Amino acid sequence: LHDAMLLSDRCFQEGSSDSLLTEIINSQAEGDRWPDVALLALRLNGEEELWSHFLKLWDNSKNTMLSLQALIDVASKCKSTADSDGKIYKSLSERHRKLELYKQVILIDNTYEGERWKDIDQACTSSPKLLLKRLSLLGAHQLISEIA
Repeated sequence: LHDAMLLSDRCFQEGSSDSLLTEIINSQAEGDRWPDVALLALRLNGEEELWSHFLKLWDNSKNTMLSLQALIDVASKCKSTADSDGKIYKSLSERHRKLELYKQVILIDNTYEGERWKDIDQACTSSPKLLLKRLSLLGAHQLISEIA
């Protein structure tokens, strides 16, 4: 599949087709190939394909800053191709906003050892008052107003 992608990238002005990229992504979605999958997802052009792979990446991503930044990148690409009046765009906007907030929390609050963004996601849903109190103690009042 990789050889087919390289060949089509060389031969076609618009590069590899979404269907070929989707096949490669699906074949690599397991295991330690997660960064490669995120990079390939950035090459997709179709709104539905991007949304589908964004959701897979969201569910299967590692709990690291690298995966958080990759998700932010894929969400940004998805938003740029999605219909701004559509359901996908609204869902993407909400998740993109959350991811950006999680990144800010990680940069301010070092209690999330190893940049564990999924812990912040869980804290926002299970105990938002505790998270907001901790951020208040750290003086992150602007971030608190964005989260609340």
